[in-house]
Amino acid sequence: MKKARAWMWIAVLRCGLLAASQAPADPPDEAAPAAAVTAAWGVAGAAVSGAEERPAEYGMKALERDAATLEGEPEDEAGGFFSIAQRRALADWFGDREQPWPGGGDWPALEDGEAVRQAVDALWSIYREAERSGPSHRELGPLPDVLDTSASPSGGRPLQMPGGMLTLGEYRMPFLLVRKETAPPPAGGRALYLCMHGGGANPNADGPHSWPVNTREWQAQATLAARRYAGEGLYFVPRMPDDRRGRWWHAHVQEAFDRVIEHGLREWQVDPDRVFILGISEGAFGTLILAPHMADRFAGANAMAGGETDQVPAENLRNVALRTDVGENDTMFNRVGLAREYHARLEAARGDYGGYVHYLNVQPGRGHAIDYTPGVEWMIRHRRDARPGTVVWTARPLDGRRRSAFYWLGLQPARPDQRVRLVGRLLPEQNALEIDAAPELPEDSLEGARVRVLLDDALLDLDREITVNLDGRRVFHGRAQRCLETLARTLAERGDPRLAFPVEIEGEIEGGG
Repeated sequence: MKKARAWMWIAVLRCGLLAASQAPADPPDEAAPAAAVTAAWGVAGAAVSGAEERPAEYGMKALERDAATLEGEPEDEAGGFFSIAQRRALADWFGDREQPWPGGGDWPALEDGEAVRQAVDALWSIYREAERSGPSHRELGPLPDVLDTSASPSGGRPLQMPGGMLTLGEYRMPFLLVRKETAPPPAGGRALYLCMHGGGANPNADGPHSWPVNTREWQAQATLAARRYAGEGLYFVPRMPDDRRGRWWHAHVQEAFDRVIEHGLREWQVDPDRVFILGISEGAFGTLILAPHMADRFAGANAMAGGETDQVPAENLRNVALRTDVGENDTMFNRVGLAREYHARLEAARGDYGGYVHYLNVQPGRGHAIDYTPGVEWMIRHRRDARPGTVVWTARPLDGRRRSAFYWLGLQPARPDQRVRLVGRLLPEQNALEIDAAPELPEDSLEGARVRVLLDDALLDLDREITVNLDGRRVFHGRAQRCLETLARTLAERGDPRLAFPVEIEGEIEGGG
């Protein structure tokens, strides 16, 4: 890995300065064999009913009710971890995070990891209420009822799957929700599955949702979710937002999946460590592209009847379990060959960095129509580790959209198209971490990029001095102060309480690649 020439690290905790030390090509258009799925499973069709909407209510209203019920109590005791006045200020700030952090007041100190845990719980409650004024709350709605599977698979009354429409700027994404539960979900929450159908792009389609191929594939994916996939939980089955563009990796789809996951954590009691992504054919291409780009969101991924090229940073999947199911004779567009090459890259990355749980199942005698059921059963055995010991991140834009953070690393690029490869490793016995940075390509430059390190007591002992090393050379050493503002900002950044951190250290890379 090519090394960065010079780094300047500065501990920036938003609570004050502590210390400083010197130191792809589009996949081909094609349609998955939905007709074969329909024949095999006896699909009767899926009826889409409008998503139930609960009244949007800004967090302040709920807080005012809290204040009314607690009338007569001292304000500094009424709000739990925060006072009522502090809860109001935080609700207002969560509603508009462009405004300055609310100053003044005697904010609770984050003296140890237990105080951070209590703060996360309290902030999460306020954040959830504040987000109920947003479009995701109106369009995605409450947790649907458990699916009634008593409808005959061979005809008669069709499955009734609740659904709705997600607005994504100029695009609109129809979706179905399939809730499968035969027992109460675990205490940590239910699983969430993002299920992408096959099909592709038809530039000559009359409108965004007019091509019958994508509609048929969508229905087939929903039926597989309802009747054949093994996992219990909540299946989000979107339809392609625009048949004329016909790709799952577009920026508006990335936005949709972020919104769905975050809403699921807030309103559907989804376990943040049990979110999965899967897809068939065109959806397999989407899985193999989006899973590395959004890896810190997922516990596992399953690509079915597809493969991807070396233009995808598969190395980002160090901490995501990936399975690919593909037919031995699925040679059109070299699907089976690309699948083999993709998993070979994962195996090579395992030799470099460790990790990389992956499995390639080439189904003998099969072509593009395969058995779609075994992958989900394999995938759901895995959970996300939100704080892995090693993070491998090739940070680059996808359709113009970037990730600001990835597990406990973040990047502020100097240019929208800047591509940087980061490898971060925790050294717990030394209460330290090390980071290597390099340009993704030799001609890329690192100049001006700022790296963020996000820390909490689960990663390092914040009651002791911590050390940050770059290529074996010390670049930061000192105590890091836990900061409430940093905790709140990182919670809102990804809408995930497991990815909230009270310490942020920023460093600017000086010099080229």
